Amino acid sequence: IKLNSVDFISFKTRLLAEGTAGDPVKKAGLIKEIVNTIALIPDPIVRSVYIKECSEDMKVAENIIANEIIKLRRSKYKEKKEQPQFTPIDQENLIVSETQILSDSNPSENQEKELLRFLLTYGNEEIEFPSKDEFGDDVAIKVKLGNFIVEALNEDEIVFQNIDYQIIFQLFCTEVEKGNIPYMKFFTNHFDQNISKTSVNLDQFEHELSANWEKIHKINVGDERDNLHKSALDLIYAIKLKRVDAMIDEIAKKLKAATTDQEITELQKRHIILTKNIRKSFADQLTIVISK
Repeated sequence: IKLNSVDFISFKTRLLAEGTAGDPVKKAGLIKEIVNTIALIPDPIVRSVYIKECSEDMKVAENIIANEIIKLRRSKYKEKKEQPQFTPIDQENLIVSETQILSDSNPSENQEKELLRFLLTYGNEEIEFPSKDEFGDDVAIKVKLGNFIVEALNEDEIVFQNIDYQIIFQLFCTEVEKGNIPYMKFFTNHFDQNISKTSVNLDQFEHELSANWEKIHKINVGDERDNLHKSALDLIYAIKLKRVDAMIDEIAKKLKAATTDQEITELQKRHIILTKNIRKSFADQLTIVISK
């Protein structure tokens, strides 16, 4: 679904908003129809734009629409998990979601590299989530970091733009499906020379971080070991933030080339949503500084 056009969802939302005035039952049914359509959008950033637009046009709280979409996507994700998802890695047959390819260059190269290194290095470590037991008492739920990152990326259908990283991530996911969480050596010693070479570079990247990461990104490398949960979230949001920045730049370019008032209005609206809402939301979650 293209971000730069007067698309079907926006058109449909406005049309329904006009056609259901004064009929709350009909309006509720049509909102569900729109929510089902938005839930099909693979890219989480694009989804957020449409959630915001639907909320404004249909006069429905944004969190209500977002929660319904989360329920739908979680339901579909659970259905997919019950079926075999991963096949042996074949670079020629690897399919990358079109919505993830924003340009020929990869603006989130460094963030992808660091997240994958982090996954392979700490995947077998456990992190804790606060929760409540059946009696309402506080308890801590332990989860393998590798499982947490895999589920977080797959649920939002985040794809590495670097094809080599995506191949390694899919291989990692294949092992997770088998009940294994592979260590870095699994990849550095892999029979596929490309996987092995890329993994060795990732392993070396960890040592480069010790010397350069604090200076460039204002983060102490030792901190990631102290709070793996926070570090994982920082890295995931860092990738999302870079994707948003690329989309904002793309919209700015299209605004310069826009010729009609309607096109300009649509692009300006999306630019505001991306900069004032979505980008700010991701940036507020980060505790590190992301380089341009």
